[in-house]
Amino acid sequence: MAGAAQRSRRGKAPATFDTAPPQPPAPTSRCPQDDLLPRTTDNFLRLCEAPEGQGYKGSVIHKVRRQMGVEFGDFVRGDGSGGRSALDSSGVFEDEGFVGRHTVPGTLTMCNHGRDTNNSVVFMSNAPMPHLDGTHVLFGRVTSGLEAVEDMSKTFCMNLRPVDAITIVECGEIRG
Repeated sequence: MAGAAQRSRRGKAPATFDTAPPQPPAPTSRCPQDDLLPRTTDNFLRLCEAPEGQGYKGSVIHKVRRQMGVEFGDFVRGDGSGGRSALDSSGVFEDEGFVGRHTVPGTLTMCNHGRDTNNSVVFMSNAPMPHLDGTHVLFGRVTSGLEAVEDMSKTFCMNLRPVDAITIVECGEIRG
């Protein structure tokens, strides 16, 4: 899963993800809500650049939901019950707003465990997810390569967890 996200804090430089095993073509994501949701976008992009064990690098796709999408970013426990914000020492941050609607495939959404509990866990959809509206912050969209998310969502799983690990082996800002 390669992905890119727009950043307003550094001239909208994109960030990327690569997984093992590779998932071509790599999805590219943009964070169009970066002006409306600056903390959510900043958290996501900081975690893209963080060293292994402190952000997305080295973490796994820990949940796969067929015809829905994939969940990743729990670098604490690796199962979706952990995760940690890059913005706050408490490990979580508040919901900034629910400005986006999950009406199309390819949404990039913060997962949470209730109101104001955003951390590092993200859901990338491959189908409309309107039941997430008003409870989960949508902050970006996959703009190309949605096929990779669809391919990952077809991975053989036990209890929603891929039997063969899909690991984020590299991520960070694209410079150049």
